[in-house]
Amino acid sequence: MVSLKYCQKSILPCMPAHHRAVRRYLIISLVSFIGSCAICISIRPDLFDHPDYGISFFGSIAKTLIPYVLGLLITAWCLRGIARELRPFPSTKPLRGALLLSALLLVCIVLTPMALSPAVFWSHIAISAILGLTQIAMVVWILLRSDPGPIDYLLALVLLPA
Repeated sequence: MVSLKYCQKSILPCMPAHHRAVRRYLIISLVSFIGSCAICISIRPDLFDHPDYGISFFGSIAKTLIPYVLGLLITAWCLRGIARELRPFPSTKPLRGALLLSALLLVCIVLTPMALSPAVFWSHIAISAILGLTQIAMVVWILLRSDPGPIDYLLALVLLPA
């Protein structure tokens, strides 16, 4: 049994395994998403000349395609992992569904580069809109819980930038 004194000094060993795994996935997701955006912006800073493009701009340019795709796919993998770690907790069923939907939508965004055709462009826009609404719903669900904790706030933080 771990003493309370030890828990106050170092929270990580006292956290349940599921919380540690969720935190790990959240940090990997945040670092990969923001890191891929930073790499893409450093390669093609002209994104800021087109404020209506968003980060999907990088999915249509050969030089930024690899970091863009890797960032979104790693994020999707992490969201799937978080959903898997939350399975033992029945109260998180709506969140797990939204996380899995978000992971799927991120993969769909990767598969629909905007510059391919007008039909693909509008598919991409629709997928992005559904993803945005799903993320807003998840953040609201997380923050309206009766007792959100640090992991909840970290998850909300990860969901907001996208």
